[in-house]
Amino acid sequence: MPYEFFIGLRYLLARKRERFIPIITLFSIAGVAVGVATLITTLSVMGGFERDLKEKILGMNAHLIVTEGMVGELKNYPAVIEKIKKADNRIVGIAPLITTQAIISSPYQNAGIMLKGIDSKLEGSVSKLPEYIKEGSLELSQNDILLGKELAKRLGVIRGEEVSLFTTQGKSLNEASFNEASLIPNQQILKVKGIFESGMYEYDANFACVSLSKAQGLLGLDNQAVTSIALKINDIYQTPQIAQKLKSSLGFPYWVRTWEEMNKNLFCALKLEKTVMFIILCLIILVAGFNIAGSLIMRVMEKTKEIGILRTMGAGSGSILSIFLLEGAIIGLVGTFIGFLGGITLCNLLAEYQFIKLPGDIYYLSSIPVNIRWSDVGIISLAAIILSLVAAIYPARYAASLKPIEALRYE
Repeated sequence: MPYEFFIGLRYLLARKRERFIPIITLFSIAGVAVGVATLITTLSVMGGFERDLKEKILGMNAHLIVTEGMVGELKNYPAVIEKIKKADNRIVGIAPLITTQAIISSPYQNAGIMLKGIDSKLEGSVSKLPEYIKEGSLELSQNDILLGKELAKRLGVIRGEEVSLFTTQGKSLNEASFNEASLIPNQQILKVKGIFESGMYEYDANFACVSLSKAQGLLGLDNQAVTSIALKINDIYQTPQIAQKLKSSLGFPYWVRTWEEMNKNLFCALKLEKTVMFIILCLIILVAGFNIAGSLIMRVMEKTKEIGILRTMGAGSGSILSIFLLEGAIIGLVGTFIGFLGGITLCNLLAEYQFIKLPGDIYYLSSIPVNIRWSDVGIISLAAIILSLVAAIYPARYAASLKPIEALRYE
């Protein structure tokens, strides 16, 4: 064992006449531990919310959406689907889709909604909608409609009751913007065939589904036209590469959008929030770094005589520098290790026992979700150790600059 390490470790241990300085050292270790544990817990909880949100978004939406230009109408979709199947074998699900805005009404309430026309047999290959059905069935006839749980609650209807659906009618989507006659409201009386619950308020309160053929009739589309084609792939993180390949394969005028592009603002906001939270919570470790610096400065002042003796015995300035840098490193390592254990333990307790409850009607989660990312844990631990070493630089350099004669002048 190098003598610098032995001396540095000995300086950290308390003696009866040196109780105050070791207490400051303990507070420094505690500061690093609290900062590391807080960072690990906070980022794991934020990661849990991000994962849960991503799962819910992908549960109701496809990984990729193919549309035809800016018209809003994709013609001859069976032929396009055949091209897509040949384009990439990583595509595991394909389904035609129609989306439009509509107004739904009951005897008690009206609401603006996003109406989806789906193929009941194919929808399960691109989304988890069949798994979200709480009442009724996904098999929709011409006079059936599927409502989100919150939408049904707002309208005051249950399965089997009737609602009125209002859309604009016309021969095609192209004419809907220019033909005044196409803007006449078209009323349809539909029966609530089922109710779904995705777990995300935005979808459960604003989405309704009808059969694909019904949606085609409502929008004046022929049976070969839809608004988009939904795709599911085997790896969501390969969507940019597959999207680019599909763009090249399909060519103009088809557009391909990924799930990340369609929710770009939301995930950018989450990423920014996580980054800002990391910076803010790093200030806790920074404060602990100041404590380390103060503790070591007091240690240098208290050990001035010993430093002078070491220098007269032949210890170089580099050895003195190493002694106090090692003290800072030991404080940082011990604090980081304690904080690591504390943060991981707290995260596991939150995930296992769920002792912090959330109001389900607001967050749609009964407890705080936790997702430990070991890359984040590694970055936090490394940052804590580096900050501890940086905090020890000034006291160590000050100790190394002491001249033996000056250190022993008043002894």
